[in-house]
Amino acid sequence: MTSLDMKGVSLTLLAIQPDMEPLLAAPAAAPAWPHHSSSSSSTAAPVQWPIRPVPLPAGLDETAEDATHSQGICSDSYIAAMSNCVRAAATTLVRMAPLLNEYDSKVGDGDCGDTLLSGAHAILTALDAKTFNLNTPAATLHSIAAIVRQAMGGTSGGLYDVAFTAAAGVMQLLQQQGRGSRIAGAGQELGVAAWGAAFAAGVSAVERYGGAAAGCRTMLDALLPAAAALNEAAAAGPIAAAAAAAAAAEGGAEATKSMRALAGRASYVPPEVLGSTPDPGAVAAAAWLRKIAEELAKHG
Repeated sequence: MTSLDMKGVSLTLLAIQPDMEPLLAAPAAAPAWPHHSSSSSSTAAPVQWPIRPVPLPAGLDETAEDATHSQGICSDSYIAAMSNCVRAAATTLVRMAPLLNEYDSKVGDGDCGDTLLSGAHAILTALDAKTFNLNTPAATLHSIAAIVRQAMGGTSGGLYDVAFTAAAGVMQLLQQQGRGSRIAGAGQELGVAAWGAAFAAGVSAVERYGGAAAGCRTMLDALLPAAAALNEAAAAGPIAAAAAAAAAAEGGAEATKSMRALAGRASYVPPEVLGSTPDPGAVAAAAWLRKIAEELAKHG
């Protein structure tokens, strides 16, 4: 078994019983099986697995988004704030890559930090090259999704893509309704509520398509409490709401130390090892949320 950029190998051992040997040695239609047989004389009928299509989250409607651009609904200061927050979040993931790899070497493949590092580097490169679309909140979220889709491998890359794509779809809908992008003055609380709705949609998409839930010892254990805290504190304004979300995520990440892993490679790790190591995906999520909160507090 191999994995993209995986450090090491995975071996699966099977205790052979006498009646199992002829079954394992028999020709099979599986392409990668050592005794693969493409012969039409094989009596083994191919297994027909039921297919249940699941629609992906609604992405950004580029036609509608282009129309939004022409309206100039975001001020220069708001675009700068979004840019600063995205840059701060990506920078902290670059800095934390060695620690995340250390955690993941104990409970996973050892490449969590490197996977997030790839996405963070790509985001920073796009910001520096001014190819990152920051014209609206929805465009910002969509840009992140498009970048991680190309730059990040593994489960994290797919889940972050799904999360930001879903968040972008909700934010675009709110923009079309005339809400969610004007955060100055009287529109400030509407802006926080809109970001909270988009964040919650992204987290819900991760939960749906990732197959995990609260308590499974994944990044959801940081993201779910953060989403709840962000929406509960929306009326207090962006700085307080972001701080509440970050604190909730940090608490959730720390709590993963005492959780039994129910998803991912950590589910194969002995409990005594898990008990001293938090889930690296949850730690990463809490870290970039904290950096966004600090960035908002720094610039008021």
